[in-house]
Amino acid sequence: MTSAALHRAIAGLATLLALAGQAAAGDAPYALPIFDAHLHYNQEPEPRLPAPGVADLLRRAGVTAILANSRPNDGTRALAAAPPVGVTVVPFLRPYRNRGDVQTWFRDPSIVPFVEEELLRAPYRGLGEFHVFGAGATTDVVKTLARLAGQRGLVLFAHCDEEALEHLFDHAPGARILWAHTGFDVPEGRVAQLLARHPSLVAELSYRSGITGTDGRLTDAWRDLFLRFPDRFVVGSDTWIDQRWDDYETIIAGYRAWLGQLPPDIARRIAHDNAKALTGR
Repeated sequence: MTSAALHRAIAGLATLLALAGQAAAGDAPYALPIFDAHLHYNQEPEPRLPAPGVADLLRRAGVTAILANSRPNDGTRALAAAPPVGVTVVPFLRPYRNRGDVQTWFRDPSIVPFVEEELLRAPYRGLGEFHVFGAGATTDVVKTLARLAGQRGLVLFAHCDEEALEHLFDHAPGARILWAHTGFDVPEGRVAQLLARHPSLVAELSYRSGITGTDGRLTDAWRDLFLRFPDRFVVGSDTWIDQRWDDYETIIAGYRAWLGQLPPDIARRIAHDNAKALTGR
């Protein structure tokens, strides 16, 4: 068995365990539409799926809206120009022209005019996903783009640590920031503090650890977070590599498993409505 096949098998088993845990407790998986708030349609070297294949996959998974971004931005523009039937495409602009920009964009002055020109090419609703950490978020490039986003009403989609997150809010107070992965493993108590401190912060949950236990049940800490901040979380697939496309239906099924353990109105907000409100779509 290849490592990719093993990864899919483990992911599939985890979803089955989650579903089995629900069945034992009488919870049915969440069955309403999903808004995938973290989808990449990268073009380097070529997309994993042609556009018709993306449409089929989204329909099978019950995904009716996507926050689309790509490297380069050609993939996003292509999806936005010809959206899959029955799927709303919300385009976000990445400050990346190529793979190399991922590591250097925040200190490269040429990124600012690139972003300004790219904004004219499509009806972008946000800037990102971009990667920045610690003091890297204090550069003039980051300050300029954060303030530009605030002025134009764009959402900042940041893959960042806590320090960089605070710098972004310093640059653009009140800006709407979508926090990729909710910091991966930032303690739940700290997540609550950040959400309380920044009313315009929304947390995206792909790759986020600790949401469920080994039995597939929501942990008490995360259930409490969802009940306390029902309007502040969204779900996403993060199709940054081909493997995530191959596992797409399993990823979405995993969300459906634990969403079904929440009160229906809160599940609907996290699954769909919060992302719609954030992006205006």
